[in-house]
Amino acid sequence: MGCRPVLAIDSCHLSGPYKGALLSAIAYDADDGMFPLALGVVGSENYEDWYWFLEKLKGILDGQECTCLTWQMSGLPCPHVCLVIRTLRHDVYDYIDPCFKVSTQQLIYSGRFQPLPTHNMPKVCEVGLCKMAKATYFLVSNPQVRRPPEDPTKAY
Repeated sequence: MGCRPVLAIDSCHLSGPYKGALLSAIAYDADDGMFPLALGVVGSENYEDWYWFLEKLKGILDGQECTCLTWQMSGLPCPHVCLVIRTLRHDVYDYIDPCFKVSTQQLIYSGRFQPLPTHNMPKVCEVGLCKMAKATYFLVSNPQVRRPPEDPTKAY
């Protein structure tokens, strides 16, 4: 489930013993549910406080962190972060972990893979006989158990 590419930024004045303003940034998902991206309590609603709030919102992107932890766990931005990245008119691909980029994958797989030596591995034929490197033959069979297998059609 992803969020719509709409970022709603709003504020409300606080009343009671704690004065100030509550700044919020939210996104809307496909079911018109609100997903809070960031909240901030400031002394008053003015240009400096809004600038501080938006800088902190941008800092979340630069630190590659999200409250849903998807970004930290996978290295790929979650839909919430993609929404903010697109709202700020940045390229989402700049925020992807380098291990997912094509250039890194080409660098990883550009070398040659050396095969593993299998000179001491036993060889099993169709009959179930196992041949070791020094021509020792033995029968490969199921392990012995103390009780016989139960009938699966038996009802309990």
